[in-house]
Amino acid sequence: MARRARRATASNLRPVIHGLRLARLVGRHSLPRFSRALAPTGIGLALIAVQADAVIDWHIVRSMIAEWSASERVLASTVIAGLWGHSIAAPMTLALRSDEDRWRWRVPVGGLANALGLAPVWLTAVLPLALIGWLFAHPLALPAASTVTGLALASNRRLQALAGVIAGAAVLGLAEFVPIGGFALLAGGAMGCRLVAQSPPPSGAARKTTAWRAWSPSSAIVLRDLRALWRLERGVVLGALFISAPAYAVQRAAVANFPLTGESAVRGGLLIATLALTASAAGILALPGALGPALDPRRAPLSAARRGSLLIGIGAVLAVPTVASVLHAVLAGGTGGLFRLVLHAAAMLTGAAWFAVGVGRRTDADRGSYLWWVLALGGLALTPLPFSPLGAACLALAGWLGTTWTLARARNAP
Repeated sequence: MARRARRATASNLRPVIHGLRLARLVGRHSLPRFSRALAPTGIGLALIAVQADAVIDWHIVRSMIAEWSASERVLASTVIAGLWGHSIAAPMTLALRSDEDRWRWRVPVGGLANALGLAPVWLTAVLPLALIGWLFAHPLALPAASTVTGLALASNRRLQALAGVIAGAAVLGLAEFVPIGGFALLAGGAMGCRLVAQSPPPSGAARKTTAWRAWSPSSAIVLRDLRALWRLERGVVLGALFISAPAYAVQRAAVANFPLTGESAVRGGLLIATLALTASAAGILALPGALGPALDPRRAPLSAARRGSLLIGIGAVLAVPTVASVLHAVLAGGTGGLFRLVLHAAAMLTGAAWFAVGVGRRTDADRGSYLWWVLALGGLALTPLPFSPLGAACLALAGWLGTTWTLARARNAP
């Protein structure tokens, strides 16, 4: 009888043992790829969190959210969970469904063992959301609500991802009354990993893509640039769009709590814009790596000046949410603040274009020297009138001329 009980116990523990062994291999091979893919966005969000923590009392924010109705909290947290699941899908695809991972589909493990085996990746992807979940009093339910969505998108199962969003909303609604966050996190991981197990890495066959129709040479170049960024540097694009939310929270808290009015409000808004616009500039700086020599072919049907304008335009598209998020601060200082914000954003983006086609086109270390341009703009944000707008205008002009001159010189080089 005792021997039979020991055999039953060993049989029940076998999936756990297999899962832990698989987790060790996944942590060795897949987790580094996931970390590299997520590093740019993660570092940017960490910097923003540090800056926000200096001016925001999170306990007050948590108390304000607690005063919302249950439906408002569920709706807001569902949107956050869905966006988070979408943002982690591409890094998890690289980490879990690359050609290097084909060995996993030959390992005969069940659902529980597979969920435990992939835990180093999917837990690393969703658990940072617990920090936002603490604000909603659901530190585990919010990561659980994004788990199935992220893993389904990583498996290229969009219908299941939509079902994951709906299921996440149901989990968040139940979490308002029952503490089910831990159970939901494990269940979501098991269901999502099951989808991954059913979706091996795609073969080398070409996949169907949506054809974006161009109407001119300029539009064709812009669509190609945007498509390259979305496919190869999706984390950079999402970081540039999502950074507007913490930027808005910081500037609203600064205007309301200090309070900031007049010239001080404009300077505060310009400083926040300087920090947040680095994410938009990163989109321009990422284009040389994504396109290589195709960034500006010698026989391109565009002048160097127009190609430079299109590069800056790519950054401007990514910068629209950030600029809109700090308008409340700069407009508190009058309509002149809007003009200064536009000048500041232009200086940031033209500088990024210059570094992208010039210094930053050679090595990543040189591209990192763009930090000095950002520091100069940060100093100008705190400089009194009239030197702040004058300096920003000079930097914008220098960036524009440098971009055009560098492109023209590269085209004429032997």
